[in-house]
Amino acid sequence: DTLAKYDTPLEQATTPSLEALQAYTLGHRAIVGNDAPAAVAHFKRAVELDPNFAMAYARLGTAYSNLGEVGSSNENMTKAYALRDRASERERLYIDSHYYMMVTGDLDKATATMREWVQMYPRDEGPRTNLGFMYTELGDPSKAIAMYQEELNLDPQSRLNYSNLASGFLTAGRLDEARITMEEAKHKNLDSVALYANQYALDFVRGDAAGMAEAVAWANGKPGFEDVLMYLEADTAAYGGQLKKAQGLVEHGVASAEHADEKEVAAAYSVNFAVTQALVGNAADARKWANDGSRLATNRDIDAAQGIAL
Repeated sequence: DTLAKYDTPLEQATTPSLEALQAYTLGHRAIVGNDAPAAVAHFKRAVELDPNFAMAYARLGTAYSNLGEVGSSNENMTKAYALRDRASERERLYIDSHYYMMVTGDLDKATATMREWVQMYPRDEGPRTNLGFMYTELGDPSKAIAMYQEELNLDPQSRLNYSNLASGFLTAGRLDEARITMEEAKHKNLDSVALYANQYALDFVRGDAAGMAEAVAWANGKPGFEDVLMYLEADTAAYGGQLKKAQGLVEHGVASAEHADEKEVAAAYSVNFAVTQALVGNAADARKWANDGSRLATNRDIDAAQGIAL
């Protein structure tokens, strides 16, 4: 029975608890599979089983970040950083780079740590993905694409790697290559909410209503995913001057995110829609949406959007 229970290839991570390691491994698989809600559940279980499990806190912070839950992400990444002395050298590279990237915002330190990580452990998954994100933030999409492509070469069965590469091509305006990457992922059954969000963006630019509808249909009824496409739909409606339709979609998106226990995401939708209302001169509506959002949750991004709207 014990063998059957733990008959799972386990990720290497520093913890004395076999059960915590098993939960961590399942969380890691969910991250690679671009299923952030599942990853959060597994990593939360891992830190419940071992409250000193530095890497589980760090991965939990990453999973929350992927969901847009900035406050929860920073809280867990800060816990990981405080426990970094209990981690291995390889784990400290992960923790330090993500702490600088997500919590302190020191992109130079984050980039330097990730480069060191790639040099020391060239076969590790992860550092190139985050270097790609750094290069995008620093305005160098061609370097970002190179990192995403190298990461995909290391693991060509990763949903995350495909969605990142597609996103890189989109950011660089290389739309045909973005489409090819998306179709290749779908052919391998490696679709994800990030992939379909990218598809929606691409089809919006190209005026392909059927493609946008396909992306929305894929997400419908999937807790933790459907709200992402709902908000993109709302943005599209607002862009077309259909504010009443946009408001209905935002309301559904907020409710869906709350139902998935993603309160920061729900609040972000609300305050971002407040900015939209402000841009078209609806002062009273802007104030209402801004204040409603801040009552749901706060973090630095929510506070910023609320301030802009007000």
